[in-house]
Amino acid sequence: MAPFNNPSTRASVVKFLEERIGKTEVAEALVEAADRYQVDPALVVALSWQESRFQATAAGVNRNSTIDRGLMQLNSSTFTSLSEDDFYNPYLNADHGTSYLRQILDFSGNTVTALAMYNAGPGRVGSLGAPSITLEYVDRIFAYRDSLVRDFYDEYASGGVLMSREIQAVKNPDYL
Repeated sequence: MAPFNNPSTRASVVKFLEERIGKTEVAEALVEAADRYQVDPALVVALSWQESRFQATAAGVNRNSTIDRGLMQLNSSTFTSLSEDDFYNPYLNADHGTSYLRQILDFSGNTVTALAMYNAGPGRVGSLGAPSITLEYVDRIFAYRDSLVRDFYDEYASGGVLMSREIQAVKNPDYL
């Protein structure tokens, strides 16, 4: 997604995400992690939205009794070196979650499979494929990512000038 990856539009992207997310620290943490691991920032933001709705203190217990925590819902069995405080630190959580996403993007070779692996685990997806609920999860991430990019273009096209997508016919006075 070009504007989200362009250094010249970074300030506008962070401002846009701050407004969208409502928390400067969360927007900065997600964009910094995306930059560090060379992952599309819109994808990282959409993944965080799907996982926690941008709640740094989100937590959920899984059927296998592991716990997912923080912005990127890092799993306690996967991220054993993190302390409880680390899980809830937006910068550390975004960093570890995006690093993991980068690893599975490189391993899987495509975004759909990587997101499925992020949700259901590489072993599950690799051996049995992604369950339908995981494919719905992936669809929601793509839909949110696409809405972020569309809304960014609507607000910041032409270097920050608001532009409308509507094109209206204008009568040319030379041809009336």
